[in-house]
Amino acid sequence: MSISDIKNIDPELAAVLESAVVSVPEKMFYRDVRAAQADLVAAALKMHGNNQTEVARVLGVSQTTIHRYMIRLGLKKKREPPN
Repeated sequence: MSISDIKNIDPELAAVLESAVVSVPEKMFYRDVRAAQADLVAAALKMHGNNQTEVARVLGVSQTTIHRYMIRLGLKKKREPPN
């Protein structure tokens, strides 16, 4: 199964993800997965004018998931609680 086999994935996003998938030693796996996630989310955000709702729809995840990815991947700062 390849990335392009995933149901309803945008072909441009599939190409971004395919380019990030390479054979790597196991110890590098999680770092590379995180980098691929960051690339995919960043590319989707750029393609959809930073519209998180649309990105969530296109990627088939919730808006909360996109928000969490953005914080975890350093694409958005975590909001500090008010004092």
